[in-house]
Order: sequence, then structure tokens, then C-alpha cells
Amino acid sequence: MGIKELNDILKSKQVPQVILLYGTEDYLRNFYSTALADILVPDKDDFANRVVLGENLSLETVKDTCDELPFFSEHKVVIIKDSGLLKGKATGDWDFVKSMDPSIKLIISEREVDARGKGYKLLTQHAFCCELGEQDQVTREKWLAKRLRSQGVLADADIIRRIVELCDTDMYTLANESDKLIAYAGAGGQITLEDVDALCTASIKSVVFDLTDAVSTGRPDRAYQVLEDMRQLREADQKLFITMAGHISKMLRYRLMLEKGTTDTEINAVMKMHPYAFRKMSSQSKRFSTATLREMHKFCVDADEKSKGGYLDAGKAMELLIAMAGSKQK
Repeated sequence: MGIKELNDILKSKQVPQVILLYGTEDYLRNFYSTALADILVPDKDDFANRVVLGENLSLETVKDTCDELPFFSEHKVVIIKDSGLLKGKATGDWDFVKSMDPSIKLIISEREVDARGKGYKLLTQHAFCCELGEQDQVTREKWLAKRLRSQGVLADADIIRRIVELCDTDMYTLANESDKLIAYAGAGGQITLEDVDALCTASIKSVVFDLTDAVSTGRPDRAYQVLEDMRQLREADQKLFITMAGHISKMLRYRLMLEKGTTDTEINAVMKMHPYAFRKMSSQSKRFSTATLREMHKFCVDADEKSKGGYLDAGKAMELLIAMAGSKQK
């Protein structure tokens, strides 16, 4: 089952007795588990009928909680959040879900599950199960456009794309940053590129992509400005340098595999990057020669050793790296 089916449940308000939401996209898991609970027990302060269980939880506690009937309510919803009960093969006996009273609804929200486990296998047979992993670029752009429209705020496709790029793949960040822009623009207002750059906090990954774009297209002055902007935001040079070095290592690795005749699909099966990030990285790597990427990678390794020895600070290393990259792009 997927997001479409989840949305159909929200529209119909016919909530299955047991729902398992799992995957790395925490925002979506939290959004849907809350929305489903709101249908069943709208009062968030009704702690008797809206029970939330979390870490350090035993399966016996879950079973006992699900055995207790609603208190002056049509339904009782039990929400389990990141309990770890479905990690590992030995995930306990979940057979009780087959005989729960119809008034009890169980929503399980887990970041990690083990598909080999007995509990997961049983739930796939007796529950509505939906994996909610990282969403691709197009999906996040559509989601953001709908979110802005719902608040009466205008933004063209380029603006929406820029917001999504800045927020990387984290939908919590995307939601928070879009809330700032919505509040700033107001109903009927329009978001501009200047608004986005002024108000949105860029992720480290997006900054590294911006830096690489700047130097690989012959604009080292833009790269220095991005670096200075991050310093104004008190972002540590060391953190930025380490992330940049990792990015260069990925670009070199990509080029070496590409030269051996490996396809993009095969390469990312090994690198396991988010599809959007992989496309950006692969495109940027082609703007440098393999020899240049080797040289930049060696510089990063040497600079890291000198930094640890106190002979070179990370800020100076970043500046030297930008100068090197800017002078050697294709």
C-alpha cells in the first residue's frame, strides 16, 4: 500500500483496525499517524482513549493496553512510536492483533522494521502496511506547491524547486522553512527568490552543491560568497570542509566507475545516494577531469591531516580548495 491509499483512508474516515507505517521519512509517519488518530479520537487531551507508547516498550505492555476497552468513547487508539519492537528477527508474538476488540485501533509507526521478523510478517497479513521513505524531488515539489496553495501563497515552479533544493531531502525541514515563507508572504502574497535566499536556512548538503556548482562553472567569487554566508550563520568551517571533502570523494568515485563502463544505475546501486542528490553529483563530476578530481581529493586528505596536527585551519583549507577547483574546471 502507498500514500494514495493512506489519503483515501483519510477521506473516507474508515480507519483499519491495525496500521503499520514504517520508513525513514519521519515527517510523513508522524503526519499520517496523527491524522488517523484525529479521526478516531479528535480530542488530543483524551489520554484515556488516545494512548501513545514509545521507547523502552515491551510487547506485553502493548498487548495489555490493547486489551483495555474505550472509556466513554466509540474508539480507543493506541499509537506506538519508534519502539524498536519490529527490529531484528525475534520480534515477539503479535498474534493478539487478530483478536482485538473492534473498538480498539492500533497505529504502529516505526523507522526501522525487519522484513524477516515474525512480527512484521504477521502484520503484513493482518494490517494495513505502508512504507514511507524519502520522497523524490518531483513528489516534494508537488507537496510544497499544494501546501503553499492551501495557504493562498503564490510561488512559481523555479521558486518551489529552489526551496526544495535548499532543504535537501528532509520534509520536516521543508515544512518548517515553508511555514516561515508562508508567514512572511501572507495570504495572497507571492514568494520571490530573494525571500527564499533571505529566509530559508540551507542544509549543509545543499551548500556543498552550491559551492561545487559555482566553482565548476567558473564562478569562484560566488563560491566565496556562499562560504562567507555560512560563516555569518556561524556554521563551522570544519563541518563544511568535511562535507565538501566527502562530496569530492563521491565525484571521483563516480568518474572512476563511469570510465570502467559502469552505468549510472549500477553506480548508485553501490553508492546508495538519494536519486536527486545522485543526479546533481554526477552532473557536477562531469565538469571536472578525473585528474583534477584526484588532485582535489588528495588535497582534502592532506589538509585533513594538517588540520588535525594544527598546521592548517579548516577555513583556510576551504578557501584553498575553492581556489584550486575554480582554476581547474573544464
